[in-house]
This record gives sequence, structure tokens and C-alpha cells, in this order.
Amino acid sequence: MSLIKYFKLMKTSAVILCAICFIIGSISFAASLPNVRISGGYADITTPTGKEQVVKVGDAISSDDAKFSDLTFSGKKLDLMILRERGANQEYYDVYLYSIEKDEFIFNDELSHIPCLVADSRIGQLVGACFHENACENWEERYSVALSGKISLVERRGTYCDQDGRAYSYIDAFKGGRKISSRVKPIEDGASKENKNAR
Repeated sequence: MSLIKYFKLMKTSAVILCAICFIIGSISFAASLPNVRISGGYADITTPTGKEQVVKVGDAISSDDAKFSDLTFSGKKLDLMILRERGANQEYYDVYLYSIEKDEFIFNDELSHIPCLVADSRIGQLVGACFHENACENWEERYSVALSGKISLVERRGTYCDQDGRAYSYIDAFKGGRKISSRVKPIEDGASKENKNAR
């Protein structure tokens, strides 16, 4: 092989190697996505492949009010939660689950109505951590979740008071949408003791 052919082959190889590095770099860049920027009442979302999507959000919402989470336990934080409202005891997020097939974030109404939604990756359940009716009636709910975002209630645990002011804690277990067991016990400390002594 002549020296000229050798250098041409080396040049071609270098060009191919640079192209491969560029492609790998692009894939690596896409792996750093998704991303969200919020300004002027709109969220500009970039999908993991680099596709742009825009959704309307509240005017007071900022980029600090958005987070990516793994709500379907796929192993990747691709699901988007954008704060919708925050009260004294509860906060609600607009939840967008990432669809790989459509390469877009799809709004999930059911998950968006669960207060203080968090993912418990230790046992693979979603938790509505701050349901609240009044000072005595508070509870959390645990859900199993499919990759599609469909949820099923697994457990509800909380507290309530009877009409005489006695406080109770309870744990209800569910399967297939039906309550299968319930445990209730009186709470014998704090406010419950004060109510008894006041009589």
C-alpha cells in the first residue's frame, strides 16, 4: 500500500471516528434530558429525545416548583410534577407522565388529584401523604401503579374523632378496589386524654 493510500485511509477512518463520537455525544446529551423551564405562565419542556413541548401553568409558578420523578417505577426520573397549589396542609401537582411511544408528557388527571404525591421507591408504591379533612381527620393513601399511570388503592391509614371527641387511628387494606380489612384502635395520648379529663 502506498503512503498516499495509507493517509487517505487514515483520514477516512478519522472522519468516521469523529462521526461516531458526535453521535455518542448527542445520545449522551439526550440522556441528560428531560428539562423544564417555567416563565410567564408557561412550562417549556424538553423530552429525553430533545423534542419541545409547552404547557400552561399558574402565573406564580417558577422552575423551582417543577421536578422530575419516577412515578411509574420505570427506573428513570422521566415523569414531571409541576406545583399547582399549596395550602396550609396540602399541595397538589399537575402530573405529566412521559410516554416513550409518543415522545411527550401526558397529563394524568388521577395522579394530579392526590395531595402531597410522592413515590416510595423502597416498596414501589405512590403515596398521597397529606389528605386532610379537619384537625382530627387526617390520612395517607398508598397506591400500586402501572407503567401507564393507572393506580389502585392498596392502603389508607390515618386518624379520626368520634362525636364525643375520642380519637382513633386506623389502617384499611384494599385489593381490587375493595376494602379487605380494617384495624382501628383508640389513641390514648395528647388531645384524646385531654378530652377525657375535661368530662
